[in-house]
Amino acid sequence: MDVGHASTCLRQAVQLLLTVSGASSFSQASLIQRHWRDPETSARHPTLNPGLAREIYGRALVGDERPVSPMV
Repeated sequence: MDVGHASTCLRQAVQLLLTVSGASSFSQASLIQRHWRDPETSARHPTLNPGLAREIYGRALVGDERPVSPMV
């Protein structure tokens, strides 16, 4: 669950940097667009998804071993 929270915090921090940098930060020549794209892509992994992390953590606390989803 901590990893999901950290992922959210990282994405919010990078979004703030993008806002401060303006529209030019999305150009291919800008290094910051890569620093934005990488966390946004990796955040789609099930272990970094805060909603899934909360559900998995909650199920572990109560001993529910059923899978969260057939896709996970």
